[in-house]
Amino acid sequence: MGSARPWGERVRNFCVPLVDTTATPSQGLIDELSFVAFVPVDPEIAAVLKLIEEFGKDRPPLWKLPLPEARRALEMMAAEAPEVKVGGVEDMKVDGHGGKIPVRVYTPNGGNSLGTVVFYHGGGFVLGSIGMYDPVCRTITSESGCTVVSVDYRLSPEHKAPAAIEDAYDSLQWAIKKMGSKGVAVAGDSAGGNLAASASMMARDQRGGVEKIKLQVLAYPVLDLGSYTPTEIEYGEGYFLTKDMAIWFTESYLVDRNQASDPRISPLRATDVSGLPPAVILTGEYDPLRDQGETYAARLRTSGVPVVGIRYTGAIHGFLSFAGTRITASALSVISSSLRSAFA
Repeated sequence: MGSARPWGERVRNFCVPLVDTTATPSQGLIDELSFVAFVPVDPEIAAVLKLIEEFGKDRPPLWKLPLPEARRALEMMAAEAPEVKVGGVEDMKVDGHGGKIPVRVYTPNGGNSLGTVVFYHGGGFVLGSIGMYDPVCRTITSESGCTVVSVDYRLSPEHKAPAAIEDAYDSLQWAIKKMGSKGVAVAGDSAGGNLAASASMMARDQRGGVEKIKLQVLAYPVLDLGSYTPTEIEYGEGYFLTKDMAIWFTESYLVDRNQASDPRISPLRATDVSGLPPAVILTGEYDPLRDQGETYAARLRTSGVPVVGIRYTGAIHGFLSFAGTRITASALSVISSSLRSAFA
């Protein structure tokens, strides 16, 4: 297991502060090289893993369930969180090339929004919903003072790639045109981080208002659907996102494996990552996707894109949604403070 660690430690252009989840959010935003010390899984995260394990007892794994049951199971697994009050919540539909796209718009308390954040939920392009991510979006809205547009993009396998990407880009264009007077940001976790990165790249390549995107926030993003990195090997079992689950997601999403070379689907494969919006990239120490996020951060920085990278020590994949843990509270605070700074 130790062979993967030196590789991760040599991602030299990635700023990797040792995030103390009891510290104030500003202490996590260190734009300099740091040595990476490995620590055990955070006790609160270990408790979450135990709950997930207990939930799965006597049940088949998600990828062996009928799809509707798998989606319900993930929604049931999601931690319940106290409802955070915001100024308003409105469900609507916006026009897209693939049809109407459902979105949920959160407005901050007081109604004076700093800017608009287009948020894409995680779930491997197969699972997840705007309802499941309601607590995350409410918290970001409340703490950042921004309007958040949560996008219910089309899921696979009913809608194969690039359907989700088209919805991500179309909803971003809608937000730029209708709500972008103060600028916009894109944000997402896991598969949603992929969509945020891809939509930003498409805005640059298609002259779709990339200059209006103040920030891209990518939380433990999947950025290469054809990779097999050291952290995918080392942490592919026992840390929530397993190798078999990742394979199921990829096979459900892609028409065929050759699609993985398309930079819209795998932004890490783009030959040019210059001219993209500034980025905040969050990774977790025990996340199979850690190498992807940190490698992308290194490439952005080398290409002149301002980047702040934070590796959460002791964290696993999915940590934005572990309500009640210090890591989740810290990560959402970091995201919110980064958005406030971007729109200042």
